[in-house]
Amino acid sequence: MKLSKIWNLLAVFPAVAGLTACETLFIDECYDPYYGYYYCDDYDDIYTIQAAIDLAQPGDTIFLKRGTYSPSTNGEYFPIFLKNGVSLKGEDPENTIIDAEGYDQALNLFNYNSGVISNLTITNGNSDLGGGIYAENSSGILSNLIVVGNRASEAGTGIYLKNSDGLILNNLIVYGNASSSDTGNDGPAQVENDDSTVTFNNNVVAFGDSDGVRLNFGADGVYENNIFYQNGFAGEGAGFADTDPVTAAQIQYNICFGNSASDFYLNGLDLTAAEANNLDGSDLISNNFSADPLFFDPTGGDFFPQPGSPAIQAGDPSPSFNNPDGTRNDIGAFGGPFAR
Repeated sequence: MKLSKIWNLLAVFPAVAGLTACETLFIDECYDPYYGYYYCDDYDDIYTIQAAIDLAQPGDTIFLKRGTYSPSTNGEYFPIFLKNGVSLKGEDPENTIIDAEGYDQALNLFNYNSGVISNLTITNGNSDLGGGIYAENSSGILSNLIVVGNRASEAGTGIYLKNSDGLILNNLIVYGNASSSDTGNDGPAQVENDDSTVTFNNNVVAFGDSDGVRLNFGADGVYENNIFYQNGFAGEGAGFADTDPVTAAQIQYNICFGNSASDFYLNGLDLTAAEANNLDGSDLISNNFSADPLFFDPTGGDFFPQPGSPAIQAGDPSPSFNNPDGTRNDIGAFGGPFAR
C-alpha cells in the first residue's frame, strides 16, 4: 500500500488555539507549534497509529477512518503505546479495526489518565496480561469498543486492569477472547481487574472460555447494566466473579445467561442472579436477573437486542443512566447515556 493511501486513513484533531474541534488535519503533516497545525517538509514515517501518537500533544485526538491497521496493511507495530491526554477514536467500531495479528498486545495504557479511546475493534492481540488492552495506573475512558479474538496466558484475555482507579469502561462488546495457555477451566477471564476501582457500565461480555469478568484482590467499583452471556465451558466459569471477599463492589441491574458454571461467583460460591441479590445486606448487589437477552445474532457478533428483549428499558432507573432519547436504560452495550 502506498503511503499516500495510508495517510488518508488517519487524521488528527488538535487542541490548539485558533483551531475548532471539528477541523481535520491529516497525518501526512507534522505538528508546528508556531502555526498551530501539523506540517511536514519531507515524507516522514507518519503512517502508523504509533507515529501519530508520538507526534500528538495532550488534548489532541487521533481520528482513524474506516480500515484495518495492522503489521501487514500499514506496518503498524504492537503494542501501540497510548500517550496521556491523547485520544484515539475510530470512524465506527465495526469497520475501524486495530489488528495486532498475534504479534503482541494490541493497546498499552500506562499512566493514561486523560483521554478517550472509542469506536474501534481491537483484535488478535496476544500477551501474558491483557491481550487486547492492558491498562495500568490509568483513569481514562474506554467507550464503544469491540474487543474480540484476543489471547492472554495469565490474566485478562480481552482487557486487563491494574491499579487503575477511576477508569471508565462503557458500551463495550467483549467476546470470543481466550486463554493462550493450557490452563484448563481456571484460565484468565475476558476482563480481569487487579486492585482497581472502576466504572463498568452497559457492556456485553460473551463467549469467553473462563469467567466473563473477574475481580481479583483489591478490585472494586460499579458494575451496572451489563450482560454476561455464555462464558466458560465444561461446567466451569461464571458470568461475573469476585474473588476478593474484602472489597464490596456495586453489582446491579445485570443480566446473566448461559454461563457455564453460574451467573455469579461470590464469596467462594457459585450463585444464580437471584441468590447473588440475596447475598449482600447492604443492597450493593441487587436487581440482577437471569434471562435470555434475545440478541439478534450473537454467534455472528450482533449483540443488539431484538424487540421484546428483557434488556430493553430494564436497567438502573436513575435518570443519570437514561438512554440518549431520555428513556430508561437499556441493559447491554447499546444502552445508557453514551450509547451510539
